[in-house]
Amino acid sequence: MAQIVFKATDNVHADPVIDARGCYKYGDPVDIFASDRSLGRSVCFPTFMIVDCPEMENPEYMKYLLQGLTEQTSEGDNSPGTIRRKRYGYNLHLLPSEYKNQLFGTGYVEMPFYILEGVKYFKE
Repeated sequence: MAQIVFKATDNVHADPVIDARGCYKYGDPVDIFASDRSLGRSVCFPTFMIVDCPEMENPEYMKYLLQGLTEQTSEGDNSPGTIRRKRYGYNLHLLPSEYKNQLFGTGYVEMPFYILEGVKYFKE
């Protein structure tokens, strides 16, 4: 069982490169913990939202979360482009109503992992 911590708000920076590389955005997975672990007071709503996926096992969810940093290459030149913090984000507002209402009301919801996968998107 796993608890995935998502950023509930956008962090911003004036420099667009630092903003893309170093600031978590709404829907970014921040960290993941075993469900039996107690989270501290700093990991709470309205800054963070927690999704509990009971069917996820340890090797599966750790591998899943670690596919974060990716390099966006610029076309036409040799510059490395912008390195983004996370490869995938989640449109949590597109969750089915029964889960979305609980998540946005309390900051916590328990749901099957396949529903969460349905709102995943690739960051460009």
